[in-house]
Amino acid sequence: MEDHDSDAGKNTVVSYEILRAEGDVLCKQNEFTKAVSSYKQALTYIREGNEGENKGAHPPDITAEKLEKDEKDVLVNLSKCYLLLGNPDTSLDYAEEALQADKQQIRALYQKQKHYILRAISKLLLYFITVGINYVQSCKNSDLVSKRQWKLSIIAWELLNQ
Repeated sequence: MEDHDSDAGKNTVVSYEILRAEGDVLCKQNEFTKAVSSYKQALTYIREGNEGENKGAHPPDITAEKLEKDEKDVLVNLSKCYLLLGNPDTSLDYAEEALQADKQQIRALYQKQKHYILRAISKLLLYFITVGINYVQSCKNSDLVSKRQWKLSIIAWELLNQ
């Protein structure tokens, strides 16, 4: 009976490691939604492995430090996927959660920095698009603009909206 319990624990540990590895492969294949699902399942196994119906899921040879490191890695991977899916706020939440456990987690700091850089870039892009719209509108309303300049402005406007 004791052997059966330890076998069940090993299967669960393999499951979270397999789920994490599956998420890594899916992420490399640009299947970010599927990768998020795998990473979330792995995170659930890591966090709840010794509670409830999964009691004894982590065998004694898996240390708390390894589980903590694996949890931080999965959190950072989730952050990366959400950023690539275009959900920077959720990405930031996962990066900050990883940083709560370890303030020196380089990968989490990198993901957090990418979030702020993308936010700044999107604000700049919005600013320049607004400036472009104002320019096109002022050209349209100006009597000094030739038809050729007006057509060039329209072409520029269409390029911005692609």
